[in-house]
Amino acid sequence: KGSYSPSSLREDGSAFHTLLEPYLTYEQKNFSLSKEILDTVQSFPFNLFRFDGCKDCLSDKKFDVIFLRNVFIYFSDETKQACLRFMEGKLKPEGLLFVSTNEIASIQIAKESSLKKYKESNVFFFRKEGGITCS
Repeated sequence: KGSYSPSSLREDGSAFHTLLEPYLTYEQKNFSLSKEILDTVQSFPFNLFRFDGCKDCLSDKKFDVIFLRNVFIYFSDETKQACLRFMEGKLKPEGLLFVSTNEIASIQIAKESSLKKYKESNVFFFRKEGGITCS
C-alpha cells in the first residue's frame, strides 16, 4: 500500500529523510509513497536458501536498493556469503543493500567483493562500488 505511520521514519535514519521527502504525501498523521514510486516497487517471495531455482524469477533485473533485514541471523557463514554474492550481482552500480543493525557485525565481505560497508547516522548499509560484479 505504501502508507506509513510517523514512527516509520525513525530519528536514527534522519540523514536519509531528505531523500524521501520528494516522494511522500502527508495525510493526517500518516504519510504515503507517491504512485510514481509505488509503481516501480517489486515485491515477491524468494527462497534465500535456493539460488539455483530462483535465477529465472529475477532474470537479468538489477535493483537500486535491496532491503534484506533480519535474515542473516539464521544463516551459516557459507549461506551468508552465497546470499551476499547473489544480492551483489542483483544490485546496479552504486546500489544499496540494507540489512538490520543486529546483523551487520556478523557479515564479512570477501576481498574481491564490490560491496563496501558504510554507516550514516547510525544506519548501516552496503554500497556496490564501481560496477564490478562477483559471480
